[in-house]
Amino acid sequence: MAPINAGNATKKEMALFFNTLSCLVKNLEKQYILVDLRNELSLYGKVINVDAYMNMEMEDVTLYDTRGQEKALSNFYITARCIRYVHMPERADAMALLTSQLSSMTSTKKDKQKRVYKTSRALRNHADTLKDAYTASKQLI
Repeated sequence: MAPINAGNATKKEMALFFNTLSCLVKNLEKQYILVDLRNELSLYGKVINVDAYMNMEMEDVTLYDTRGQEKALSNFYITARCIRYVHMPERADAMALLTSQLSSMTSTKKDKQKRVYKTSRALRNHADTLKDAYTASKQLI
């Protein structure tokens, strides 16, 4: 399992990992899987990297075409839009993989900055302005 590095991921990538099944495929890194492509080709190889958009990088790949012919490739990059189906290994438990991946995806939140006098004075003046506007509107009614 390869945990997602939240320090390098953008907010959009983190949202994609949390809201799509790309985190499930991310768990299959360093394993041999079978991937069916939209153009009727199939690939069997070791997953090296999966990003938030589900683009995959594989090595030690065997390419199977529609005629059943095989071709060995050392590296192969697959864009997400070309993937039709990712075959999960039988030994992989999808729920366990999802829970472990989602629990490992934690990001560090920035500490809140301490309020300085200028900020607290501006907030106090804003509250006073709102209170004055509210009382003025009450007097008009």
